[in-house]
Amino acid sequence: MAHGLDWSPAAVEDIDAIAASVAGDQPSRAESFVLNVASAAESIAERPEGGRVVAEFGRDDIRERFVYNYRVCYLVEAERVVILAVLHGPAMPRGLFQPPVGAKAQPPAPAGPPPKRPPRRRSA
Repeated sequence: MAHGLDWSPAAVEDIDAIAASVAGDQPSRAESFVLNVASAAESIAERPEGGRVVAEFGRDDIRERFVYNYRVCYLVEAERVVILAVLHGPAMPRGLFQPPVGAKAQPPAPAGPPPKRPPRRRSA
């Protein structure tokens, strides 16, 4: 069953900032990025359980899907999906949860800092 799709103001700002950054060098890549994120969001609304649980939160209702090197983080509700943020790689800002106007549910802030990643091994 398809869910409705909403975008948080933070997610829209994320996309605008990323597109503006990319457009300085290659405007066509910026447009392609925005279209791919929009397409991914529509796919997420069709099958929200397809994304993986965001490790920093460990909640089944907060998930992510990757578009290139960017995390599309979203909240799954009973009848809709809210795109919360579009972040580069492992970034997870504290202000992630700024629900859209009229939002019914507001997730709590994270309990603490995200887990540290182990250092990368270097090949000889």
